[in-house]
Amino acid sequence: MGNQLVASLHIDYLRIRQHFTTRNVNVDGETISMELVEGPFEHLQGRWHFHPLGEIGCKIEFRLTYRFSSHLLEKLIGPVFGHISGSLVDAFIKEADRIYGDD
Repeated sequence: MGNQLVASLHIDYLRIRQHFTTRNVNVDGETISMELVEGPFEHLQGRWHFHPLGEIGCKIEFRLTYRFSSHLLEKLIGPVFGHISGSLVDAFIKEADRIYGDD
């Protein structure tokens, strides 16, 4: 099934504090799948897919689907959540560069 890791992300935006926890399953060199364990969502799933580009590296594709558990949270956090998911990609790339080098 792959390696599993449980991770939490804390959001503090306009004095609204929320956190969510996901279970992440890594299939080395292919995918990382995320599914909601707990948090302010009715539904949250994500998937990182790594497309090999030969010796030069790989293309990373990240898809995230979610639905907040309340309309109020959707109104308050929804507008910034797209930015948060983009930040996840940026942080992932930065960590990969740190580990594997930025060639």
